[in-house]
Amino acid sequence: MENSFFLTLIFAQILFSVRSEPAIRSGKDILVINQAKYFFGSVKRGHIVKHIFLLENRSAEKIVISNIKTLSNCTLKISLPITIMPGETYSLEILLDTSGSQGVCKTALTLFCDEPDCLKKTLYISGKILSDITIAPQIISFNDVFKGTSDRKILKFISKKGFPQKIDHISSSNKYITVLVNKKNSVRRTVFFDVILSPDTPLGNIDEQITVTTNETLDAERRIKVTGKIVGDVQVKPDNLNFGLVNGKNSEKIIKIKNYNKGKLLQIKRIVSQKGGVITKLVTIAKGKEYLILVKPVEPAPDKSASINDTLAIYTDSRLQPVIEINIAGNYSEDYMDSDY
Repeated sequence: MENSFFLTLIFAQILFSVRSEPAIRSGKDILVINQAKYFFGSVKRGHIVKHIFLLENRSAEKIVISNIKTLSNCTLKISLPITIMPGETYSLEILLDTSGSQGVCKTALTLFCDEPDCLKKTLYISGKILSDITIAPQIISFNDVFKGTSDRKILKFISKKGFPQKIDHISSSNKYITVLVNKKNSVRRTVFFDVILSPDTPLGNIDEQITVTTNETLDAERRIKVTGKIVGDVQVKPDNLNFGLVNGKNSEKIIKIKNYNKGKLLQIKRIVSQKGGVITKLVTIAKGKEYLILVKPVEPAPDKSASINDTLAIYTDSRLQPVIEINIAGNYSEDYMDSDY
């Protein structure tokens, strides 16, 4: 089960002073963590979990931690960079806010050092968050839904034994997503809701949320993320294009276009780079059904920006998708050289 929770990392004070003779160790394990895994047991939702990780620098040089990434859906706040002098041990305090979370809670925090001899380190935090009302799923995904069709997902509320569940309010952030109670399937401790996606939902990505207010003592307001994508007969991949660093080698990218309308062949009328930042070439794989667009950045003029920020407009004869736009980004390296088709 995926869990959503807020995580705050607070820059801690140095607990230990510099040793007179730092412990210098050969090899690349120069950043040592005393117990990288922490299990906080079972706590009630809304409880603040506190823990301290000890980070020790076992080298003759300072260690700078400039980046921390998390593998779970959480909000990470930290003052960076973190500098650990030779022989010092840092105390890194973690505050985990369990509001809005439920069930098994797992996260992994990966620390990245600037020094080449310092391997990345990962901290693990896990435990179980208890709640009076369990909501499943935590994330509703509609995946790819064809334009003009409706879809439905089930949302389930289960109250613990002896808790008089009461749902005061439930709403959606999108007018095309409706949430209705399913009285037919609901029983004493379990209430079912139908989450209905309207056939009028516009093309594009879905990134919305359902807000629920219950009678729980702590954190009465719960949020369920809703994701998905409304697609048409014409599917384009990728829907955004990033060249990264352009150096003149392997700078060509490919856009794939596929027509899923079995009753009508697709015609690509024209392809326009709105800012003239790229050149394109259309390749027919199966006429009316499948195409490729080869995309290359043009060489920037000396007085122009060293970055690519363009939009590619693909004009078709599709009724639902007459114009398909793809955002294009990237940066030029100094040794970039233009090469034509």
